[in-house]
Amino acid sequence: MKTATANDVARLAGVSRSAVSRTFSGNGFVSAEKREKILSAAAQLNYRPNALASSLASSQSNLVALILNRREEYRSPYFYNALVNAVQEAGFFPLVVVMDPAEDGTRTIARAFSYPVHGIIVMADSVHPGSTRGLVSATRPIVLNSNWTGDDAVDAMVVDHRGGIFAMVAALERSGHKTVAFIDGRSTSTESTTRRSNFINAVAASGLTLIAEGNGDYSYDTAAREAIRIIESGAAPDAFFCANDQMAFGVMDALRLTLGRRVPEDVSVIGYDGSPEARWASYGLATIRQRNEEMVSKVVSLLTEPLDHPRQFLITTEFIPRASIRGGG
Repeated sequence: MKTATANDVARLAGVSRSAVSRTFSGNGFVSAEKREKILSAAAQLNYRPNALASSLASSQSNLVALILNRREEYRSPYFYNALVNAVQEAGFFPLVVVMDPAEDGTRTIARAFSYPVHGIIVMADSVHPGSTRGLVSATRPIVLNSNWTGDDAVDAMVVDHRGGIFAMVAALERSGHKTVAFIDGRSTSTESTTRRSNFINAVAASGLTLIAEGNGDYSYDTAAREAIRIIESGAAPDAFFCANDQMAFGVMDALRLTLGRRVPEDVSVIGYDGSPEARWASYGLATIRQRNEEMVSKVVSLLTEPLDHPRQFLITTEFIPRASIRGGG
Protein backbone atom coordinates (compact mmCIF):
# COMPACT_ATOMS: atom_id res chain seq x y z
CA MET A 1 0.00 0.00 0.00
CA LYS A 2 1.35 3.40 -1.02
CA THR A 3 2.19 5.78 1.81
CA ALA A 4 0.18 8.99 1.60
CA THR A 5 2.12 12.21 1.05
CA ALA A 6 1.39 15.85 1.78
CA ASN A 7 0.62 16.31 -1.93
CA ASP A 8 -2.06 13.60 -1.70
CA VAL A 9 -3.64 15.38 1.27
CA ALA A 10 -3.55 18.71 -0.57
CA ARG A 11 -5.29 17.24 -3.65
CA LEU A 12 -8.02 15.55 -1.61
CA ALA A 13 -8.63 18.64 0.54
CA GLY A 14 -8.48 21.00 -2.44
CA VAL A 15 -5.80 23.18 -0.88
CA SER A 16 -2.18 24.05 -1.57
CA ARG A 17 0.76 21.90 -0.49
CA SER A 18 2.03 24.79 1.65
CA ALA A 19 -1.28 24.92 3.56
CA VAL A 20 -0.82 21.26 4.52
CA SER A 21 2.71 22.00 5.65
CA ARG A 22 1.60 24.98 7.76
CA THR A 23 -1.17 22.93 9.36
CA PHE A 24 1.11 20.18 10.61
CA SER A 25 4.13 22.34 11.43
CA GLY A 26 2.15 24.96 13.31
CA ASN A 27 4.08 27.68 11.49
CA GLY A 28 1.96 30.25 9.67
CA PHE A 29 -1.76 30.95 9.41
CA VAL A 30 -4.34 28.45 8.14
CA SER A 31 -8.04 29.28 8.29
CA ALA A 32 -10.26 27.10 10.45
CA GLU A 33 -12.17 25.91 7.36
CA LYS A 34 -9.03 24.86 5.50
CA ARG A 35 -7.56 23.27 8.60
CA GLU A 36 -10.66 21.12 9.07
CA LYS A 37 -10.53 19.99 5.42
CA ILE A 38 -6.83 19.14 5.70
CA LEU A 39 -7.21 17.14 8.91
CA SER A 40 -10.21 15.28 7.47
CA ALA A 41 -8.28 14.41 4.30
CA ALA A 42 -5.26 13.33 6.35
CA ALA A 43 -7.46 11.02 8.44
CA GLN A 44 -8.98 9.45 5.31
CA LEU A 45 -5.55 8.82 3.81
CA ASN A 46 -3.96 7.78 7.13
CA TYR A 47 -1.34 10.46 6.50
CA ARG A 48 1.47 11.06 8.96
CA PRO A 49 3.85 13.99 8.44
CA ASN A 50 7.50 13.08 7.85
CA ALA A 51 9.42 15.09 10.44
CA LEU A 52 12.81 14.14 8.99
CA ALA A 53 11.84 15.24 5.49
CA SER A 54 10.50 18.52 6.87
CA SER A 55 13.73 19.15 8.75
CA LEU A 56 15.79 18.51 5.63
CA ALA A 57 13.69 21.02 3.72
CA SER A 58 13.92 23.70 6.41
CA SER A 59 17.47 22.91 7.64
CA GLN A 60 16.02 22.84 11.16
CA SER A 61 14.95 19.97 13.37
CA ASN A 62 14.24 19.00 16.93
CA LEU A 63 16.58 16.00 16.71
CA VAL A 64 19.26 15.81 19.39
CA ALA A 65 21.98 13.17 19.01
CA LEU A 66 22.96 11.35 22.21
CA ILE A 67 26.36 9.67 21.85
CA LEU A 68 26.52 6.96 24.49
CA ASN A 69 28.84 4.13 25.50
CA ARG A 70 28.11 0.73 23.99
CA ARG A 71 27.44 -0.59 27.49
CA GLU A 72 26.05 1.25 30.51
CA GLU A 73 29.48 0.84 32.11
CA TYR A 74 30.36 3.53 34.62
CA ARG A 75 27.10 5.43 34.45
CA SER A 76 23.81 4.04 35.70
CA PRO A 77 21.08 3.33 33.12
CA TYR A 78 18.83 5.40 35.39
CA PHE A 79 20.89 8.43 34.39
CA TYR A 80 20.38 7.74 30.69
CA ASN A 81 16.65 7.28 31.26
CA ALA A 82 16.46 10.64 33.06
CA LEU A 83 18.47 12.32 30.30
CA VAL A 84 16.29 10.95 27.49
CA ASN A 85 13.11 11.96 29.34
CA ALA A 86 14.42 15.49 29.96
CA VAL A 87 15.44 15.90 26.31
CA GLN A 88 11.97 14.80 25.19
CA GLU A 89 10.20 17.02 27.72
CA ALA A 90 12.17 19.98 26.36
CA GLY A 91 10.58 19.37 22.96
CA PHE A 92 13.45 17.48 21.32
CA PHE A 93 13.56 14.00 19.83
CA PRO A 94 16.60 11.92 20.88
CA LEU A 95 18.66 10.19 18.20
CA VAL A 96 20.81 7.61 20.01
CA VAL A 97 24.27 6.87 18.62
CA VAL A 98 25.95 4.00 20.49
CA MET A 99 29.73 4.23 20.36
CA ASP A 100 32.22 1.41 20.70
CA PRO A 101 35.22 2.36 22.90
CA ALA A 102 37.55 1.61 19.97
CA GLU A 103 35.76 4.05 17.65
CA ASP A 104 37.22 7.40 16.66
CA GLY A 105 35.33 10.18 18.44
CA THR A 106 35.71 12.67 15.60
CA ARG A 107 34.14 10.27 13.11
CA THR A 108 31.29 9.45 15.47
CA ILE A 109 30.43 13.12 16.03
CA ALA A 110 30.75 13.84 12.31
CA ARG A 111 28.39 10.94 11.59
CA ALA A 112 25.85 12.38 14.02
CA PHE A 113 26.15 15.76 12.28
CA SER A 114 25.29 14.07 8.96
CA TYR A 115 21.71 14.13 10.27
CA PRO A 116 19.86 17.46 10.61
CA VAL A 117 20.38 17.55 14.38
CA HIS A 118 19.77 20.58 16.57
CA GLY A 119 22.70 19.60 18.76
CA ILE A 120 24.80 16.76 20.15
CA ILE A 121 25.21 15.50 23.71
CA VAL A 122 28.36 13.40 24.12
CA MET A 123 28.14 11.08 27.13
CA ALA A 124 30.55 8.43 25.79
CA ASP A 125 33.68 8.78 27.90
CA SER A 126 35.93 7.35 25.18
CA VAL A 127 35.49 10.56 23.14
CA HIS A 128 38.79 12.26 23.82
CA PRO A 129 39.54 15.99 23.98
CA GLY A 130 40.03 17.51 20.56
CA SER A 131 37.43 15.30 18.86
CA THR A 132 35.17 18.30 18.30
CA ARG A 133 37.71 20.55 16.62
CA GLY A 134 36.58 21.55 13.15
CA LEU A 135 33.06 20.29 13.81
CA VAL A 136 31.71 23.08 16.00
CA SER A 137 28.73 25.00 14.65
CA ALA A 138 27.34 28.12 16.27
CA THR A 139 23.81 27.00 15.45
CA ARG A 140 24.24 23.35 16.49
CA PRO A 141 25.69 23.07 19.99
CA ILE A 142 27.86 20.25 21.26
CA VAL A 143 27.75 19.37 24.95
CA LEU A 144 30.66 17.28 26.24
CA ASN A 145 30.67 15.16 29.37
CA SER A 146 33.81 15.64 31.49
CA ASN A 147 36.34 15.45 28.64
CA TRP A 148 36.65 19.22 28.23
CA THR A 149 40.19 20.62 28.20
CA GLY A 150 39.53 24.34 27.93
CA ASP A 151 40.52 24.71 24.29
CA ASP A 152 37.46 23.01 22.82
CA ALA A 153 34.89 25.55 21.64
CA VAL A 154 32.03 23.55 23.12
CA ASP A 155 29.88 23.49 26.24
CA ALA A 156 30.90 20.98 28.88
CA MET A 157 29.88 19.24 32.08
CA VAL A 158 32.95 18.78 34.29
CA VAL A 159 32.56 16.46 37.28
CA ASP A 160 34.47 17.34 40.46
CA HIS A 161 35.67 13.81 41.22
CA ARG A 162 38.24 15.18 43.66
CA GLY A 163 35.73 16.34 46.26
CA GLY A 164 33.96 13.02 46.73
CA ILE A 165 37.09 10.88 46.46
CA PHE A 166 39.12 12.90 48.98
CA ALA A 167 36.15 12.79 51.41
CA MET A 168 35.96 9.00 51.01
CA VAL A 169 39.69 8.50 51.65
CA ALA A 170 39.47 10.73 54.74
CA ALA A 171 36.57 8.60 56.02
CA LEU A 172 38.60 5.42 55.54
CA GLU A 173 41.50 6.91 57.47
CA ARG A 174 39.25 8.11 60.32
CA SER A 175 37.75 4.65 60.73
CA GLY A 176 41.13 2.95 61.09
CA HIS A 177 41.80 1.56 57.61
CA LYS A 178 45.47 1.26 56.69
CA THR A 179 45.64 -0.44 53.28
CA VAL A 180 43.46 -0.19 50.16
CA ALA A 181 43.03 -1.87 46.79
CA PHE A 182 41.65 -0.18 43.69
CA ILE A 183 39.54 -1.76 40.92
CA ASP A 184 39.77 0.39 37.80
CA GLY A 185 37.31 0.65 34.91
CA ARG A 186 38.01 0.43 31.19
CA SER A 187 41.53 1.39 30.11
CA THR A 188 40.26 3.63 27.27
CA SER A 189 37.91 5.53 29.58
CA THR A 190 38.90 9.11 30.33
CA GLU A 191 36.38 9.05 33.19
CA SER A 192 38.06 6.05 34.80
CA THR A 193 41.50 7.62 34.32
CA THR A 194 40.34 10.76 36.12
CA ARG A 195 38.83 8.80 39.00
CA ARG A 196 42.02 6.77 39.40
CA SER A 197 44.34 9.80 39.37
CA ASN A 198 42.23 11.55 42.02
CA PHE A 199 42.24 8.41 44.16
CA ILE A 200 46.02 8.02 43.85
CA ASN A 201 46.48 11.66 44.88
CA ALA A 202 44.09 11.32 47.82
CA VAL A 203 45.84 8.18 49.10
CA ALA A 204 49.25 9.85 48.73
CA ALA A 205 48.04 12.76 50.86
CA SER A 206 46.72 10.42 53.56
CA GLY A 207 48.09 7.77 55.88
CA LEU A 208 46.73 4.96 53.70
CA THR A 209 48.79 2.66 51.48
CA LEU A 210 47.66 1.38 48.08
CA ILE A 211 48.78 -2.26 47.98
CA ALA A 212 46.95 -3.70 44.95
CA GLU A 213 45.15 -2.72 41.76
CA GLY A 214 42.96 -4.56 39.28
CA ASN A 215 41.21 -3.80 36.00
CA GLY A 216 37.51 -4.52 36.34
CA ASP A 217 36.45 -3.20 32.90
CA TYR A 218 33.34 -1.66 34.55
CA SER A 219 31.99 -5.22 34.78
CA TYR A 220 30.47 -7.08 37.75
CA ASP A 221 32.02 -10.42 36.71
CA THR A 222 35.47 -9.06 35.83
CA ALA A 223 35.69 -7.07 39.07
CA ALA A 224 34.70 -10.15 41.08
CA ARG A 225 37.50 -12.16 39.43
CA GLU A 226 39.99 -9.37 40.10
CA ALA A 227 39.05 -9.25 43.80
CA ILE A 228 39.57 -13.01 44.07
CA ARG A 229 42.93 -12.73 42.28
CA ILE A 230 44.11 -9.96 44.61
CA ILE A 231 43.14 -11.81 47.80
CA GLU A 232 44.52 -15.16 46.61
CA SER A 233 47.82 -13.45 45.70
CA GLY A 234 48.32 -12.84 49.42
CA ALA A 235 47.32 -9.17 49.54
CA ALA A 236 45.04 -8.26 52.43
CA PRO A 237 43.61 -4.78 51.86
CA ASP A 238 41.41 -3.25 54.53
CA ALA A 239 39.21 -1.77 51.80
CA PHE A 240 38.42 -2.01 48.09
CA PHE A 241 37.55 1.13 46.14
CA CYS A 242 35.89 0.49 42.77
CA ALA A 243 35.49 2.97 39.90
CA ASN A 244 31.76 2.23 39.65
CA ASP A 245 29.01 0.65 41.74
CA GLN A 246 28.52 -2.33 39.44
CA MET A 247 32.10 -3.46 40.02
CA ALA A 248 31.72 -2.87 43.76
CA PHE A 249 28.73 -5.25 43.81
CA GLY A 250 30.87 -7.89 42.12
CA VAL A 251 33.71 -7.37 44.61
CA MET A 252 31.32 -7.59 47.59
CA ASP A 253 29.78 -10.82 46.35
CA ALA A 254 33.19 -12.36 45.59
CA LEU A 255 34.44 -11.47 49.07
CA ARG A 256 31.36 -12.79 50.86
CA LEU A 257 30.28 -15.74 48.74
CA THR A 258 33.57 -17.08 47.32
CA LEU A 259 36.28 -15.99 49.75
CA GLY A 260 34.30 -16.14 53.00
CA ARG A 261 35.20 -12.58 53.99
CA ARG A 262 32.81 -10.41 55.97
CA VAL A 263 31.89 -6.97 54.65
CA PRO A 264 32.65 -4.63 56.36
CA GLU A 265 34.10 -6.44 59.41
CA ASP A 266 37.00 -7.93 57.40
CA VAL A 267 37.03 -5.71 54.31
CA SER A 268 35.24 -2.47 53.45
CA VAL A 269 33.96 -1.86 49.91
CA ILE A 270 33.21 1.50 48.29
CA GLY A 271 31.76 2.16 44.85
CA TYR A 272 31.19 5.17 42.64
CA ASP A 273 28.08 6.66 40.94
CA GLY A 274 25.43 6.54 43.67
CA SER A 275 23.23 4.09 41.78
CA PRO A 276 19.80 3.25 43.28
CA GLU A 277 20.90 -0.37 43.81
CA ALA A 278 23.58 0.83 46.23
CA ARG A 279 20.78 1.53 48.72
CA TRP A 280 19.49 -2.05 48.60
CA ALA A 281 19.70 -3.77 51.99
CA SER A 282 21.60 -6.72 50.48
CA TYR A 283 24.48 -4.35 49.64
CA GLY A 284 24.22 -1.12 51.63
CA LEU A 285 27.06 0.09 49.44
CA ALA A 286 29.04 3.16 50.45
CA THR A 287 29.49 5.18 47.28
CA ILE A 288 30.46 8.51 45.77
CA ARG A 289 27.45 10.18 44.22
CA GLN A 290 27.62 12.69 41.41
CA ARG A 291 24.58 14.93 41.15
CA ASN A 292 23.06 13.44 38.01
CA GLU A 293 19.83 15.43 38.29
CA GLU A 294 21.90 18.63 38.22
CA MET A 295 23.84 17.38 35.20
CA VAL A 296 20.65 16.51 33.28
CA SER A 297 19.16 19.93 34.01
CA LYS A 298 22.31 21.75 32.87
CA VAL A 299 22.64 19.68 29.69
CA VAL A 300 19.10 20.51 28.60
CA SER A 301 19.56 24.19 29.43
CA LEU A 302 22.64 24.28 27.19
CA LEU A 303 20.55 22.96 24.30
CA THR A 304 17.69 25.39 24.82
CA GLU A 305 19.72 28.50 25.69
CA PRO A 306 22.61 28.58 23.19
CA LEU A 307 25.16 31.35 23.67
CA ASP A 308 27.99 32.59 21.47
CA HIS A 309 30.75 31.31 23.75
CA PRO A 310 31.52 27.91 25.33
CA ARG A 311 30.36 27.34 28.89
CA GLN A 312 31.66 24.99 31.55
CA PHE A 313 29.57 23.72 34.46
CA LEU A 314 31.10 21.98 37.47
CA ILE A 315 29.08 19.04 38.82
CA THR A 316 29.87 18.31 42.46
CA THR A 317 30.24 14.89 44.10
CA GLU A 318 29.66 13.68 47.65
CA PHE A 319 30.67 10.62 49.64
CA ILE A 320 27.70 8.57 50.92
CA PRO A 321 28.76 6.30 53.84
CA ARG A 322 26.73 3.12 54.27
CA ALA A 323 26.97 -0.33 55.85
CA SER A 324 29.73 -1.60 53.52
CA ILE A 325 32.38 0.58 55.19
CA ARG A 326 33.73 -0.34 58.62
CA GLY A 327 32.94 2.26 61.24
CA GLY A 328 30.31 3.81 58.98
CA GLY A 329 32.83 6.25 57.54
